[in-house]
Amino acid sequence: MPELQIQRHDDLLTITLNTHTSTVPWSEISLPHKQMWSQIYQDAAAYGQRLFAHITHNDALRAALLALRP
Repeated sequence: MPELQIQRHDDLLTITLNTHTSTVPWSEISLPHKQMWSQIYQDAAAYGQRLFAHITHNDALRAALLALRP
């Protein structure tokens, strides 16, 4: 089974699956401000989809993650 690695180094978050890697500044995905919490509570799935799309801006990584089956 492939191993998903998520590592934070200083201000960078790196997501790696096999040979696919995506790096995003931590400041872009850290906890949302107070006004956004109610939006997350009302529609957590939409927030999760936006977060997933943001951290997997590498199309090959996104495709590899979406192809995983339990």
